[in-house]
Amino acid sequence: GTMADPAACSSAGVHVDPNATASACPHADLVIVGASEAAVHLMERLPESVFCLKKAERSEGPTRDDRVVVVTGDAGVSSGDWMASARAKSTRLRLWDAVGRATLPSQCPSTDPTALKRWVERKQRRGEAEAGALKVVPWFDGFVESASLGTVDHFLSSRIKQNSKRKMKVIKDKLASISTYIPEAAEKGEQRGDDNANEGNGPALQLRLTLSSGSTLTASHVVLADDGFVLGHANMPPWVGRIDLASKVCRLGRDDAGSADGEKQSASRIWESLHFAESDLDLTKEDVSGKVICIVGGGMTSAHLAEEAIKSGAKHVYLVCRSPLKVKEFEAANSWMGSKSMRPFLKLRSARERIKVYKKERGQGTITTKTKQILDGLVESSRLEVLQETQISTAALQFSDGMWQIELDNNEKDAILADAIWVATGRSTDIASEPVLQNISQTLSLPSMGGFPVLNDETLAWAKAPVYFMGSSASISLGPVAKSTIGYRTAAEKIARAVLSAMELGTESMEVGPTASSCFVDDEAMLCDGEGPNEEDHEDKPVRHEKRDPFEGAEVIRQTIEHYEWSDCEFDIDLYIRVGEQLNRENVFVDIGTQSLQVWAKSTPSNKVHHLHIPRLYKPIQLEKSYFKVIERKGKIVVHLAKTDSHEWRFLKA
Repeated sequence: GTMADPAACSSAGVHVDPNATASACPHADLVIVGASEAAVHLMERLPESVFCLKKAERSEGPTRDDRVVVVTGDAGVSSGDWMASARAKSTRLRLWDAVGRATLPSQCPSTDPTALKRWVERKQRRGEAEAGALKVVPWFDGFVESASLGTVDHFLSSRIKQNSKRKMKVIKDKLASISTYIPEAAEKGEQRGDDNANEGNGPALQLRLTLSSGSTLTASHVVLADDGFVLGHANMPPWVGRIDLASKVCRLGRDDAGSADGEKQSASRIWESLHFAESDLDLTKEDVSGKVICIVGGGMTSAHLAEEAIKSGAKHVYLVCRSPLKVKEFEAANSWMGSKSMRPFLKLRSARERIKVYKKERGQGTITTKTKQILDGLVESSRLEVLQETQISTAALQFSDGMWQIELDNNEKDAILADAIWVATGRSTDIASEPVLQNISQTLSLPSMGGFPVLNDETLAWAKAPVYFMGSSASISLGPVAKSTIGYRTAAEKIARAVLSAMELGTESMEVGPTASSCFVDDEAMLCDGEGPNEEDHEDKPVRHEKRDPFEGAEVIRQTIEHYEWSDCEFDIDLYIRVGEQLNRENVFVDIGTQSLQVWAKSTPSNKVHHLHIPRLYKPIQLEKSYFKVIERKGKIVVHLAKTDSHEWRFLKA
């Protein structure tokens, strides 16, 4: 193949890297970089039509192999499988039992936010082998449920297994760079004056991906599904860069001072006792018995490390935090999960102003109330000392006794001694200095601000480039929730719409929102591994629209339902009613109007009819998408109301 003339492309409004080559290589319509949790959210929202090559497309040539390609982005991990880096980190730091800082529906990658909970309940009800490892607990205010990281990982594995049945290619490699080029067909079309070649919009811009192995592939769309391991780097406090010099000062006067062997030994001993949570700290291999550990950081990871170190027999632990410990149940305030905070955020037209809001909300690490209580208990036991509003000025390894001498900027304590230093200061991304994106960023002059790309709010595409972002890199468009599970869900929804529209596959089915699974894939494909028809499962029952009492004239005891719970998740309202007596699904009726709701439930033992009447709901709902379920033995009714938009309901009743 040949390259289009850069001058001609520039005049057409498209900038092309003049050094890029266009030799034949595999092409995909969509490349997802990062086999991550974020990628699973996106895969759940792509219909089968995205994965299937049409007959005409198969005849385009041998390079047209797959419409969807996933690049794992985890070449540094031996397995290179889905979520390899995230799983390795959870194993190294013993995080599997840690409870996620998100509600159970938002932790679920499926379009149906109740799928995770139903999957766990089904596994436990059947007594399957892995059921004992599944953990869902009342976490916030005693009733908001959340799953452990291990439980979410089990569910993600089930969804990955299901999605792997689709026609897609997985490449176990890491992305090195993205560049642009003009396809040969488009170039020839322009030379012929073919109006259909570009439809008046200039040559079709395509992307070339170079992988770490040296291989290349081309793509029409690229999604950077970043969960913290595709882009960015671990935050390095300034004192880390001064360790070598400070340690050399400690070595002055030794016989090997200044020698090559002495320098090599010095570096080796430094890295034996200085570890980073984002890369090499491995609690499964660390022996901390009787040692003093200094942990740097003020978030959940550092607090978890402090607890684990003491459990493992550490003599004493210092927790050094540059700011006061901040307690927050969720990573971002609850208002960011709906429109209350997002609406004014999106009204800010300045990227700079949005970044200010983002940093105010996520500018420092936070811990939950329960974690704070654990830390307070460890402080009372005198095994933990929390140094708040403290920064390390210098850290030097004393080779005489192998202890770290750590100088502090603190009004109460000038210095401490420790056997090891563990750094848990998180990760950050600076798009301007990201090697993967430098080529395309400079070639197309793509906008960025404060280290973040400035994206299209509706599609999360980077200006005119068909490159889409998930994770913290999308913070200017998604706000403080960008790198949380709720952010993954939102990003997946936006990108799926954009890609389907660009592929001209149609997005009509996606307009109803992320919970209608039939909008994206068929019902069988939405089942998790191990799911399927089962006589113990409870089928959905369609609602009635008769607005009359089905037990009118019957000799029954009537009782008003006064207590119930409800939840709002994007396009869905779920109403939970527990009558406290066994039910027969044939004796449960639900009438739903455009903006009204009635429930009748006749209990089997007591002949009572439980009645709930809400004459006017907060907003209208979609009748054809609403349904209810009956859990007979537990005497429980779940009414699912499909909202007409994603706006947050402040109340159930108008």
